[in-house]
Amino acid sequence: DLHPTPAVGGKPLKDGMTFIRAREPFDRGFFAAPCGVVSSGGGELAVSLRSALVERRHGSKVHVMAGAGLIDGSVPKDEWNEIRLKMRQFVGTLSDGRLAAYSGAKR
Repeated sequence: DLHPTPAVGGKPLKDGMTFIRAREPFDRGFFAAPCGVVSSGGGELAVSLRSALVERRHGSKVHVMAGAGLIDGSVPKDEWNEIRLKMRQFVGTLSDGRLAAYSGAKR
């Protein structure tokens, strides 16, 4: 099984996912899912460690998620800083209107 990778699901996978589900108060949805292009000649997939879900029920709400792959030797503080940077970049893109043309959102 390739999804989720050990970096986002833990190793062994069953124990890692049990640990994560007990601590995360939300469903990850598409976060950390394979994302890419597949054709008859091959393909390329990556783990999406940034994602956003636009919810249009009862007004608009955007859920932004970011993460870092934790591996042996990871420094928790450095990983947390990486996640914060990814979130700031994503939120900045969403809040300055660059996506308005694609999403139909109003500023």
